[in-house]
Amino acid sequence: MIGYKNWDTILKCDIFGYPSPVIKWTRSRKELPINRHIIDDYTLTIKNTREEDGGAYLCEGENQLGSVITVTWIIVKDVGKLRIFQNIYVYIYDTETKEKLAKTCYLPM
Repeated sequence: MIGYKNWDTILKCDIFGYPSPVIKWTRSRKELPINRHIIDDYTLTIKNTREEDGGAYLCEGENQLGSVITVTWIIVKDVGKLRIFQNIYVYIYDTETKEKLAKTCYLPM
């Protein structure tokens, strides 16, 4: 899964069973820090994702019949820059026929 720097990353745990399992989120079997990691049952939200948030996240579901684990690997990337383009028309005239030719060019603003 791709997480983007400074954006929230949301992981969903697709574990189900009967009776309903108790869900526990960890990162490489270690407890998650509370400050930016919000756990809401089957969903883990990483607020303001940072490069160091990349790695393996484990969702463990457990009930009286057993347990199961899923792993989601996060790769953190830069969002990149938004490029805005302006539509500019360049007109070229044929010197002999005086015919006007139009060509559209896209230039960054």
